[in-house]
Amino acid sequence: MPTPNPFEPPSESADATLQRLRRGPLPRLYSPNQVALAALIGSPLAASWLMAANFGLLGRGWERRVSWFVGAAATLLVFVVLALASDEQPFLLAVVPVAYALGARELTRFLQGAEIERVRAAGGIAESWWLVLGFGVVCFFVSLILVALVGAVAVLFLIEPA
Repeated sequence: MPTPNPFEPPSESADATLQRLRRGPLPRLYSPNQVALAALIGSPLAASWLMAANFGLLGRGWERRVSWFVGAAATLLVFVVLALASDEQPFLLAVVPVAYALGARELTRFLQGAEIERVRAAGGIAESWWLVLGFGVVCFFVSLILVALVGAVAVLFLIEPA
């Protein structure tokens, strides 16, 4: 095995790696498919959480705040639609989560896809799938707690005794 020459100039790939290290590590962004999985498990709230994290890492603070607001509003809308329509159309319990998961994936592609591809082309990697799964599960339980609280308030204050 030949020994490397310590006086040989570095290759172009070594120069690119050195430049990347000088400007700091690349952000680990969530891919559109990761956002869709989190949404499917944990409601639109999970999708907005991951999209807001991407916006924050990309330095887009305004979009990060808007993402939180839109995610909370979409989660509320989904709960209202499912609560009103679940008795007459039970198929909506399966169709609506798939629809908002696919919508979250496409919205992520539209709003962040170019930046995600740019980071990947520069050697960046996606965030951990286990972290995505964890966010989805946490948002699922947060959603359950919110539904239980709204139901308790409705029973205590809005429903009159017979």
